[in-house]
Amino acid sequence: MSKYRTYSEKLRDPKWQRLRLEKLEQAGWSCEHCDNSDEELHVHHRHYVRGRDPWEYELDELQVLCKTCHKAHHDTREELDRLIGASDPATLSYLLGYLRADAACWAGDNFRLSDAEQVGGAVARFAHRIPGYNSVCNEIPPLLDENGETNEPAVCDAIDKTFPHEGGVG
Repeated sequence: MSKYRTYSEKLRDPKWQRLRLEKLEQAGWSCEHCDNSDEELHVHHRHYVRGRDPWEYELDELQVLCKTCHKAHHDTREELDRLIGASDPATLSYLLGYLRADAACWAGDNFRLSDAEQVGGAVARFAHRIPGYNSVCNEIPPLLDENGETNEPAVCDAIDKTFPHEGGVG
């Protein structure tokens, strides 16, 4: 018998089933995106690392999603993959900076100034495509406060108010 196991076979492994149940318990048996507990629940890997088995992830690398949210997440990822493939390297650099800063805001972490500068660069690069751009920028405080420190909490709050998240999946 071959040592190779398909991903589907690995998902039946008791090690994955234990981790899956632990994550479902942690999430209170409801979708961590929409709070639905009536629909079929999936334990989603937030990202994949080549060579890792499904059970070789930490709980914070997993997310409980209902079937609808899980499908929406994968549809969005598929669209992002398509758009990334069609983008130039400079755009991807700006996008990466934005995503790092956004993830830091959501996680409550400090983001690096270089990431914030990339966000600013992305906004500036595409400003002509954003209706009401000047009024939006007036609402976002400087990236550095008067002491030269990162003004991260104020920037995150202003970005969230100016560009509200529409319930994107993490």
